[in-house]
Amino acid sequence: MKKETKYIKNKNSFFKMYGEGILIGIFPFIIITMVIFLYVDCKINPSHYEYYNEWFGKFAIVFGGIIAGIFIIVLAVGLVKLIYYVSLFLYRRKKLPLNEDELKNLNITNPDEYVEFVYNYLLKSNMSKDVENRVVFTSYLYLYNEDSKEEKEKVLCNTFKFSKVPVCADNYEYIYDCNNNITVFDDNYEDLLIKIFSQETCKKLLLHTDYVRIFGEDTESETVEDEEDKAC
Repeated sequence: MKKETKYIKNKNSFFKMYGEGILIGIFPFIIITMVIFLYVDCKINPSHYEYYNEWFGKFAIVFGGIIAGIFIIVLAVGLVKLIYYVSLFLYRRKKLPLNEDELKNLNITNPDEYVEFVYNYLLKSNMSKDVENRVVFTSYLYLYNEDSKEEKEKVLCNTFKFSKVPVCADNYEYIYDCNNNITVFDDNYEDLLIKIFSQETCKKLLLHTDYVRIFGEDTESETVEDEEDKAC
């Protein structure tokens, strides 16, 4: 064994691979050693107690100021990031749903890709129900190729209802008007989801209770979890 393994070369230095762990382990040891030293010194030389007490008081003020400053900076940076991501999310959400030309330019060819794109485009945040309904509408209208134009119009008419313009109008541009409120007929909506999306995509779009009611328990996920438990 020794003869065969002598040709295996080191890929990293010892400190590079283990240095961080060593430093993390040494730091508490140094603190404990200092505390013990100060305690013993105060017992041997009681006059040192006042000196240490004064020194620790000054140190506590400085250290407290540093911690407070770091906390304020972290809080400010976190607030700026939060404002940025919320603003970006709201800005991007008002660009949805995509129209037919935008889908082609982004090379989105099927409904599952469309939902995945929207999920990532919105920073992996949930769509509002209004946006989700319009994404499902345009998914079926532009990306599902197994139904004719007449069949699509019938399905959309039986699934969606708009407050301003009838769903069966020839021009579908009205679906991009956010003031044109959209409602769905739940049973037909679920049938449409099952028809055009994969089960994995339906899981993202449906409430868990509705998903379980339609597809049953997610046995695939349970199997993976069981295998992981066994491995542990």
